[in-house]
Formats: sequence, structure tokens, C-alpha cells
Amino acid sequence: MRHDTVYLLSGSLLVSMSISVMFQMGPVQTTMLKATYTDVGLLMGMARNLPYVMLSPLTAVFLSRISWNLPMPLSAAATSASLIVIAYSTDLTMVLASQLLMGVGLFLFFPCGESIVAYSFGGQRLKGFSLFLTAVSGGFLAGSVVAGSVAYIAGLKTLFISSAATSMLGGLLLARLRPVSDVPAATSIESFTALPKPILLSIPYFIMLAASYSLVPSYLILRGFTELEIGVVFFCLMTARMAVSYIMARSSAKTVKRSLVVLSILLGFLYLSTSFTEVTLPMQITILAVLGAVVSVAYVKTLVEVSDIPAASTFYIGVFETFIGLSFLTGPPVAGMLADNYGFENVLKIFGALSLFSAAVNFGLSPRSQASKVF
Repeated sequence: MRHDTVYLLSGSLLVSMSISVMFQMGPVQTTMLKATYTDVGLLMGMARNLPYVMLSPLTAVFLSRISWNLPMPLSAAATSASLIVIAYSTDLTMVLASQLLMGVGLFLFFPCGESIVAYSFGGQRLKGFSLFLTAVSGGFLAGSVVAGSVAYIAGLKTLFISSAATSMLGGLLLARLRPVSDVPAATSIESFTALPKPILLSIPYFIMLAASYSLVPSYLILRGFTELEIGVVFFCLMTARMAVSYIMARSSAKTVKRSLVVLSILLGFLYLSTSFTEVTLPMQITILAVLGAVVSVAYVKTLVEVSDIPAASTFYIGVFETFIGLSFLTGPPVAGMLADNYGFENVLKIFGALSLFSAAVNFGLSPRSQASKVF
């Protein structure tokens, strides 16, 4: 990629840092407005991801009609607007508006940004995705520190406003990117019967991640944990994501597959064991760190595979992000309703069973030949 890679990575880090603040402290703000687990799930899951899910399949069409240096700066603006709205929220209607804005920002940042990275790095897509994911993970990692510490010291309103300014700074850096020289036109796409299996097999991990982002902050705050401790928990999640993303760039397909299976089994047993014990900070840190590691393996592996389909790579990147969006759309409200009606501990049991099931399915899946060449 050209010398302005630094603008892409630094801008992406700052915007993702602001997104991280919303993901972690948006549920806390919503809970302070007397929301139930179900309300939190609907607002932080369904409302946020509805525009994201609706727009992501149109990624190829959208990018073929605009300059490729526009989507990511626009994502920073939408993220800033979302943070300002939630900062001044006095009821759940304003929270709803903030999450709809965030959904638009997520579409512009992820499927559009990933497509730009895929074409800009050409034959070095694995390197490009690794750098992009490292920047995003670094932003989420920094966001965990900022979210917990600033909210604890200065309050949620100050946190959201300062994060909006951070996102705008990231947008200014991303605006310095020059358009990709070779912009592909929208192409006719293969049918969904040819949908790569890794897309479907990675979805359970994103459902668990989505539910964790939406419900774990509420769960912990209601049990007496502080905003700072919540920030520490998600800091460890993103540390694991960064570390695993870096390691994956130097791993073989066989090692990646084995890691996904082993980590899934470990995650399943952690969920099941903690559902029978009193909630503790060390256990929450361990669970979310392992979850972060599993998600990173599934995310990069799947993204590289679908981008390795030349005739439809941008389309499949959009489809992959659509399925991720669907996970965030349905996972939090369903998990929230289950938590309200059956208890959060039973949600953990379900996640444990889902992790073990995913491990078994992935263990029986042979790596795609294309993936073997890439990893």
C-alpha cells in the first residue's frame, strides 16, 4: 500500500477507540435510564445493527458509485454524532437514535473499510487485514482503558463527548487517504448456495461476542462492579484479540484450525463452570479474553478466505459483515430476554453448549484449499 498507510491505521485506531467506548459504556448509560436486560439487548443489539445489516449486502454497489476515500471519514462523523446524542440522552428514545447513527457508522467503517483494504493491498491481503485488525483491536483496547477510567473519574457524559472529538480527529486523518486507483465495478454475484462455509461457522462466536458487549456491562454494574472494573474486563478481551491477530499472520491453516477448535472447547468449559459459581472479576476477565481470542481467529480466517474469491470478493465481504451484523442484531435481544426470564447464569450455560458445538463442527471441517495457500 502507499505511504499513506499511516493515515489508515492511525485514523482507524482513533475511530475504533470511539466505537469501543459506545460498545462498553452505551449499555451502562442505558441501564442508568432504567432499562431492563431486554431493553438493553434491543437497543444495543437490534437498533444498532439494523441499518448495518440492511446496508452491508450493498457494499459492492455502494463502493462502485462513490470515491473510496469517503466512507471511512463519514463513518467517523456518524460515530461522533452517535456519541453526542447518547451523551445528552434523557430517555430511551434518544438512546435509540444514537444507536441507529452508530449502525450507519459501522457499515461505513467495516465492510467498506475492509473492501478498501482488500483491494489496496492486492496480493498482500493477509498483511493488510492483519494491520487493519491490529489497528482496530488497538483502538478497542485503548477504548477499554479510556471508557473505564474516564467514566469512573469524570462521568459518562464527559466520556462520550471526548470520544466524539476523538472520532472526528480520526476522521480528519482518514480524509487524507487518496482514493484507491483501481476501483472495481459492481459485478454479478454467485448465488448464496456458493456461500463459503466459514461465514456460517463463524457466526456463533459473534453471537456470543455481541451478547457480551451488550449484557456483560449491565450484569456487572448491577452486581456492584465499577465502570473501571468493566473497562479492565474489556481491556483484557482486546489484549487477547490483538495478540492473536498478530500471531495469526505467522500461522499455517492447520494451526489456525487447531487453535479455533481448542479455544472453542476451553471457552465452552469456562462458560459452563462459571454458570455454577459466584461472579468474580478474574473469571470474567478469563472468559472474555478467551472469547476475544476465538473471535479473532474466526474473523481473520474467514475474511481472508472470502476475499480470496476474485469475482465476488467485495460482495462476500459485505455478506460476511451482514452475518456479523445479524449476530449483533439478534444475539443481544434474545440473550437479554433469556436473562430476564431465566437468569443470566442460564445464558452462560447456553453459550457453553454453543461453544462446544462449534468446536465439534469446526473440527470436522477440512480447510479450503485456497485458505491453505493464503495462511
